[in-house]
Amino acid sequence: MPKVCLTDKQKAQARQARRDKFVSESLLSYKAKAGLTYADMAERLGINVQSLRHIIQGKPCNLPFSVFWGVLDMVREGKS
Repeated sequence: MPKVCLTDKQKAQARQARRDKFVSESLLSYKAKAGLTYADMAERLGINVQSLRHIIQGKPCNLPFSVFWGVLDMVREGKS
């Protein structure tokens, strides 16, 4: 297979896409393991359901650091 040269911007986009996919899969795994609904998860994080869906879909959204750390905790629990 030929080697493909990506630009720095394309590499950064690919890295971000991998991170988004990892977070999304981990949150969905946590949701399934804990038997929660989206509303329950959003309530635990202190955000609205639409923001949670944006996170799961990998769309950009501005979140306070406390929510960010809560998401990371859920990600860790989802992957364990």
